[in-house]
Amino acid sequence: MLIILWASWLITSRFAISEVLAEGSGILVLIAGAILIYRTFQEKYLFLWIIGWIFYLTYREWGFVAESALDPRNWLFLAHSAFVIASALLVIAGLYYTTSKRYVLPVCVAGAGTIALIALRIYGFPNSVVLMILVHIGYRLMTVTGAIQLARFNRGRLTQGPWLMVLMLLLLHMDEQHSTTHPFHDLDMIGELLLGLSMLIIVLDDSKARADRLSAFLKSPGAAAIKICECCINVVISKPGEEQQKTRTRRRK
Repeated sequence: MLIILWASWLITSRFAISEVLAEGSGILVLIAGAILIYRTFQEKYLFLWIIGWIFYLTYREWGFVAESALDPRNWLFLAHSAFVIASALLVIAGLYYTTSKRYVLPVCVAGAGTIALIALRIYGFPNSVVLMILVHIGYRLMTVTGAIQLARFNRGRLTQGPWLMVLMLLLLHMDEQHSTTHPFHDLDMIGELLLGLSMLIIVLDDSKARADRLSAFLKSPGAAAIKICECCINVVISKPGEEQQKTRTRRRK
């Protein structure tokens, strides 16, 4: 479905493909870097993070498409829905990282309700300020939940990645239109890049911490004794098994 929508727009749009790629070039670089890191570490929350960024890129591009469409309602609905899904996935990735999985279902419910409000506003009451405020409250509930859980998990620690993600989740917002201007509109791209870098910093810091713990364990005096005990246990267990196999083969002969 996504491919069909993209193809239909690329055929009829007056914009060049290069302009579309330039619009999300920074996000594409982040996604590429995250995929390379995921191939090495295979963290589940990083996979959800990558899918979330793909939806966020879709939100940016479809908002760009809506400005040139004859009927922008469908594209605005897709763009805003993609933002809500992206926000939900980014928050859920943070919840998996903090092992706060009990909040995953409430985040999904909040996301589904926010998408329903988006549809009601775009197709039913496009000028409703109340619905617009409710939409922003809906996705803010998700991002604030993720930020609170990250802050609790990282309380008392000095690691930069989680605290950077907490700040960026609180600053994450949805523009009503692609050309929306606000006092900090030019800083949105910097915020997006910092949000993407925060997860990469978390993954790399976790990998370094695991390597340090493993190195400290192997250097401890008890590590050699544990290895010797494991080897002795394996030998004791393997010998009766080998004798039973030998007796069985003799009986068969």
